[in-house]
Amino acid sequence: MRILIGVAGVALLGSAALAQTDAQALGCASGRFEDCRQLLLLVEVKRGTEPGLEATFAPVFNKAREVFVAACDRGDVSDSGCFGAGMMNAAKRPEDLARAVTFYERSCDGRYAPGCTQLGNAYTSGLDPEVPWDPQRALAAYERACSAGDPGGCTIVAKTLEGAGDIPESVVRRVPRDLKRAASLYQKGCDMGAMPDCLRLAEMYEGGLGVRKDAARAGRLYARACEGGVTDACGRGRTSR
Repeated sequence: MRILIGVAGVALLGSAALAQTDAQALGCASGRFEDCRQLLLLVEVKRGTEPGLEATFAPVFNKAREVFVAACDRGDVSDSGCFGAGMMNAAKRPEDLARAVTFYERSCDGRYAPGCTQLGNAYTSGLDPEVPWDPQRALAAYERACSAGDPGGCTIVAKTLEGAGDIPESVVRRVPRDLKRAASLYQKGCDMGAMPDCLRLAEMYEGGLGVRKDAARAGRLYARACEGGVTDACGRGRTSR
């Protein structure tokens, strides 16, 4: 049975079977981002079967936004501050991506890599007319994510500069091809533990794509990627090592 309790106006599900959800609601309302993330996921999964669930948790999410914004204003750029405020605004229905972007920018300016990544995603989503579709700004944000320690940002920019097949053509044709820079970004991703980046860098050294051809280095990179779990790298470049 749904009940209301007088803690920050939070609507909770009172069933003993949903005690964990109740705890997550209280946690979210007090600014614990992971609890908010789990509740948002629950609402999304149940959207078709329990449409009233979103309204039930609306006071929780509203309170969480207030808490995250206040923390952001105090200089917290992480999940519990600017990034959290951005994600909670992006999760609104209707979505408020434009406001979310302002918080992602503050998070990214503070060198919080997830904020930069989400900023890049926002500029290529096309979900809000107030947020322009802008591949160049997206790539700048992804590269900032890479510099802040997110290997995924390195990979996205490298693939775009290379014109890789899994990057939308609408994005690739707006960005000049630059294999040398792509190789440099794959190297950064590889150094941060992104094994698929090690594999692609090995292929570039093997073929002399954007780098000086170096079979021995390619062999070492193939071995590293293989040891890191990338099966496509296993057995390649053995004659070079």
